[in-house]
Amino acid sequence: METLRTNGATKTLHLDNEEVVISHVYENDKPNYFVSKAGLDRLGLKLAPGQLPVAFTYNARAREYLLYNQYQAIPKRKLSAKQLATLDKARQATMTCRECGQFIGYPVKVCDDCTRKRRIAEIETETKFFFERLTQARNGAVDWAKSVLADSQAIILCTKTTGHDSASEVIQLVIMRVDGTVLLDQLIHSQAPIPDEASMLHHITNQTVTGQPAWPELHDQVEQILQAASLVIMYNAESETRFLTQTARRYNLTLPHFQANCAMELYAQYYGEWSDYYNAFRWQKLVGGQSALADSQAILGLLREMANG
Repeated sequence: METLRTNGATKTLHLDNEEVVISHVYENDKPNYFVSKAGLDRLGLKLAPGQLPVAFTYNARAREYLLYNQYQAIPKRKLSAKQLATLDKARQATMTCRECGQFIGYPVKVCDDCTRKRRIAEIETETKFFFERLTQARNGAVDWAKSVLADSQAIILCTKTTGHDSASEVIQLVIMRVDGTVLLDQLIHSQAPIPDEASMLHHITNQTVTGQPAWPELHDQVEQILQAASLVIMYNAESETRFLTQTARRYNLTLPHFQANCAMELYAQYYGEWSDYYNAFRWQKLVGGQSALADSQAILGLLREMANG
């Protein structure tokens, strides 16, 4: 056996209870009869009983594989015509689309056309379901608005506040019936000064509320209206309820329990602009005005718009 160019590395294998030491050879310099198992298979050969590797090398991807002496190998048993036919049939099956039965020519489960058709069908189903949800939500908002407008005891409540934090107070309160009758339209003198930002936003200044009643003077009237109402409609009910509650609490007073509905959320359902980010309907800005009365009238307009949906 001629001397082979090597990097000097060796490898110890334990095969069939036998310890075998083989040396490295460079792939480009190995003899032609040093082949891998795959190479033997392509030559129609297989390992002889007890045949051991004679060396190892690395391919272009730096993957190690063992080399065997081709002349020590034995011919593989030839398959019968029936076995060849069965093998060919199995090979054909792996290259045939499972959905349309089209022969592709390479291993595949589902062809590109069937994959595309399946995805289109999925998108159509998702789209149909999405628009069914939109329609259902919109119809629910329409029915809700109709029921509210038909309820003579339902009221709309809007506020303007000194800010948006936990120390903010209500400085304007408007309550009206759903027929447009105004039950209360009142500026309120706050305990703390009105910040410049709130003054610019609402056009309500410290001078404007001077001489106006403070919350304790209005509390009983507000309490009676809320107790008599079957439903209280607000735009962003969570925020409005928080401002009312913390204003009353500032004067050691408590608001009665009342049933609040959020026109902002129902109008979002009616409007139907979906947000994938929030996985919910996108809230729409109330196009009211600088006063709580203008906001109340805008809410009433939205109720009528939805009822006429």
